[in-house]
Amino acid sequence: MFANRLRILLPALLALTAFASSQVVPQTFEGINATAPGVGGTFDVDPNGAIGTKQYLEWTNPVYQAYSKTAPFQAVFASPIIGDTPWAQNNMSDCAGNSGDVVVLFDHLASRWVIARRQGQNSYFYCLAVSSTDDLAASGLTWFAYELSLDSLLGHNAQGHTYFPDYPRIGSWPDAYYVSIDLEDPDSSFKEVGTLVCAFDRTKMLSGVAAHTPQCFRYPNPLSGLFLEHSLLPADIDGVTPPPAGAVEYFISIQNPAFNSSNTLNLWQFHVDWTTPANSTFTGPVAVKSGSYVPGCYWKLNRPNTVCVPEPSTSSTGNSIDSVGDRVMQRGGQPVDVGPRSLHGGRELLHRRVARRENRRHRL
Repeated sequence: MFANRLRILLPALLALTAFASSQVVPQTFEGINATAPGVGGTFDVDPNGAIGTKQYLEWTNPVYQAYSKTAPFQAVFASPIIGDTPWAQNNMSDCAGNSGDVVVLFDHLASRWVIARRQGQNSYFYCLAVSSTDDLAASGLTWFAYELSLDSLLGHNAQGHTYFPDYPRIGSWPDAYYVSIDLEDPDSSFKEVGTLVCAFDRTKMLSGVAAHTPQCFRYPNPLSGLFLEHSLLPADIDGVTPPPAGAVEYFISIQNPAFNSSNTLNLWQFHVDWTTPANSTFTGPVAVKSGSYVPGCYWKLNRPNTVCVPEPSTSSTGNSIDSVGDRVMQRGGQPVDVGPRSLHGGRELLHRRVARRENRRHRL
């Protein structure tokens, strides 16, 4: 999948420069070497990244590296940095190691980098760090690091085992960093059993001071019904114009169709009150109409089975690629304009007859 290196596509549009009518010519450059020490041989590296005012930050589960946004896209660090470094620098042993599911964001309203990851084997933590500057090459760069123990929030199955926290996603909003985490039953083939959503005190974290206790809601997945109530995607601000003061945060997910297709998405709202936590609410879902879609690899009798996209070796190995067609993909970009706000999300679709996969973008 990665050959020797992860190749990064960097359209000039991502330089956060306004183009009136000029044609954008994409440019590529080599990213983290997939065979480098600490990276090679890792099965699930979850490569992702974000672009800021000065650099592009690429992260795999084991390591991260930053690159200049202008040719020749020089690497910022002499070699990739070990992934748990921001927490190690803050003596947070609970966030040491590499349990995966790293997500990188650039907080456009504050011009800061935000990184988050799940950590732990028997006890689980959610680890979040905010940069002190937008310049990853700055000599004074530090990370304000935070952690949240998840064990008491995740819930337990009938055997008394803690649900496994999987597929965490994060979005930046003026009043909080909002997170969703899937809950899976380790004794039932990691079946989806619900979602945990949390709000982290963004204002305090940007200052690197002690933050309010994160506010969380656990949302169970019903045993029957059509909603795919997992992998909720929080909205993430695009640009530097904030939404109206007090605006709630939105989460979206797809709807599991009764038959083969659906024309509905699910919308949740999270209101956080740091002064009076009892006034915080998480409500939904509200059904929102969209263009008709068929989730990739959809089979209503086995809804979690999304591994079906053929690759050249499928005929000989029997292995296929996961379409990840049962969820909205990172990010849930929310541009804020003078007029009505809109929320954008992408999904993977698979057209069975022609075995073709495509990305569907939804605008709410």
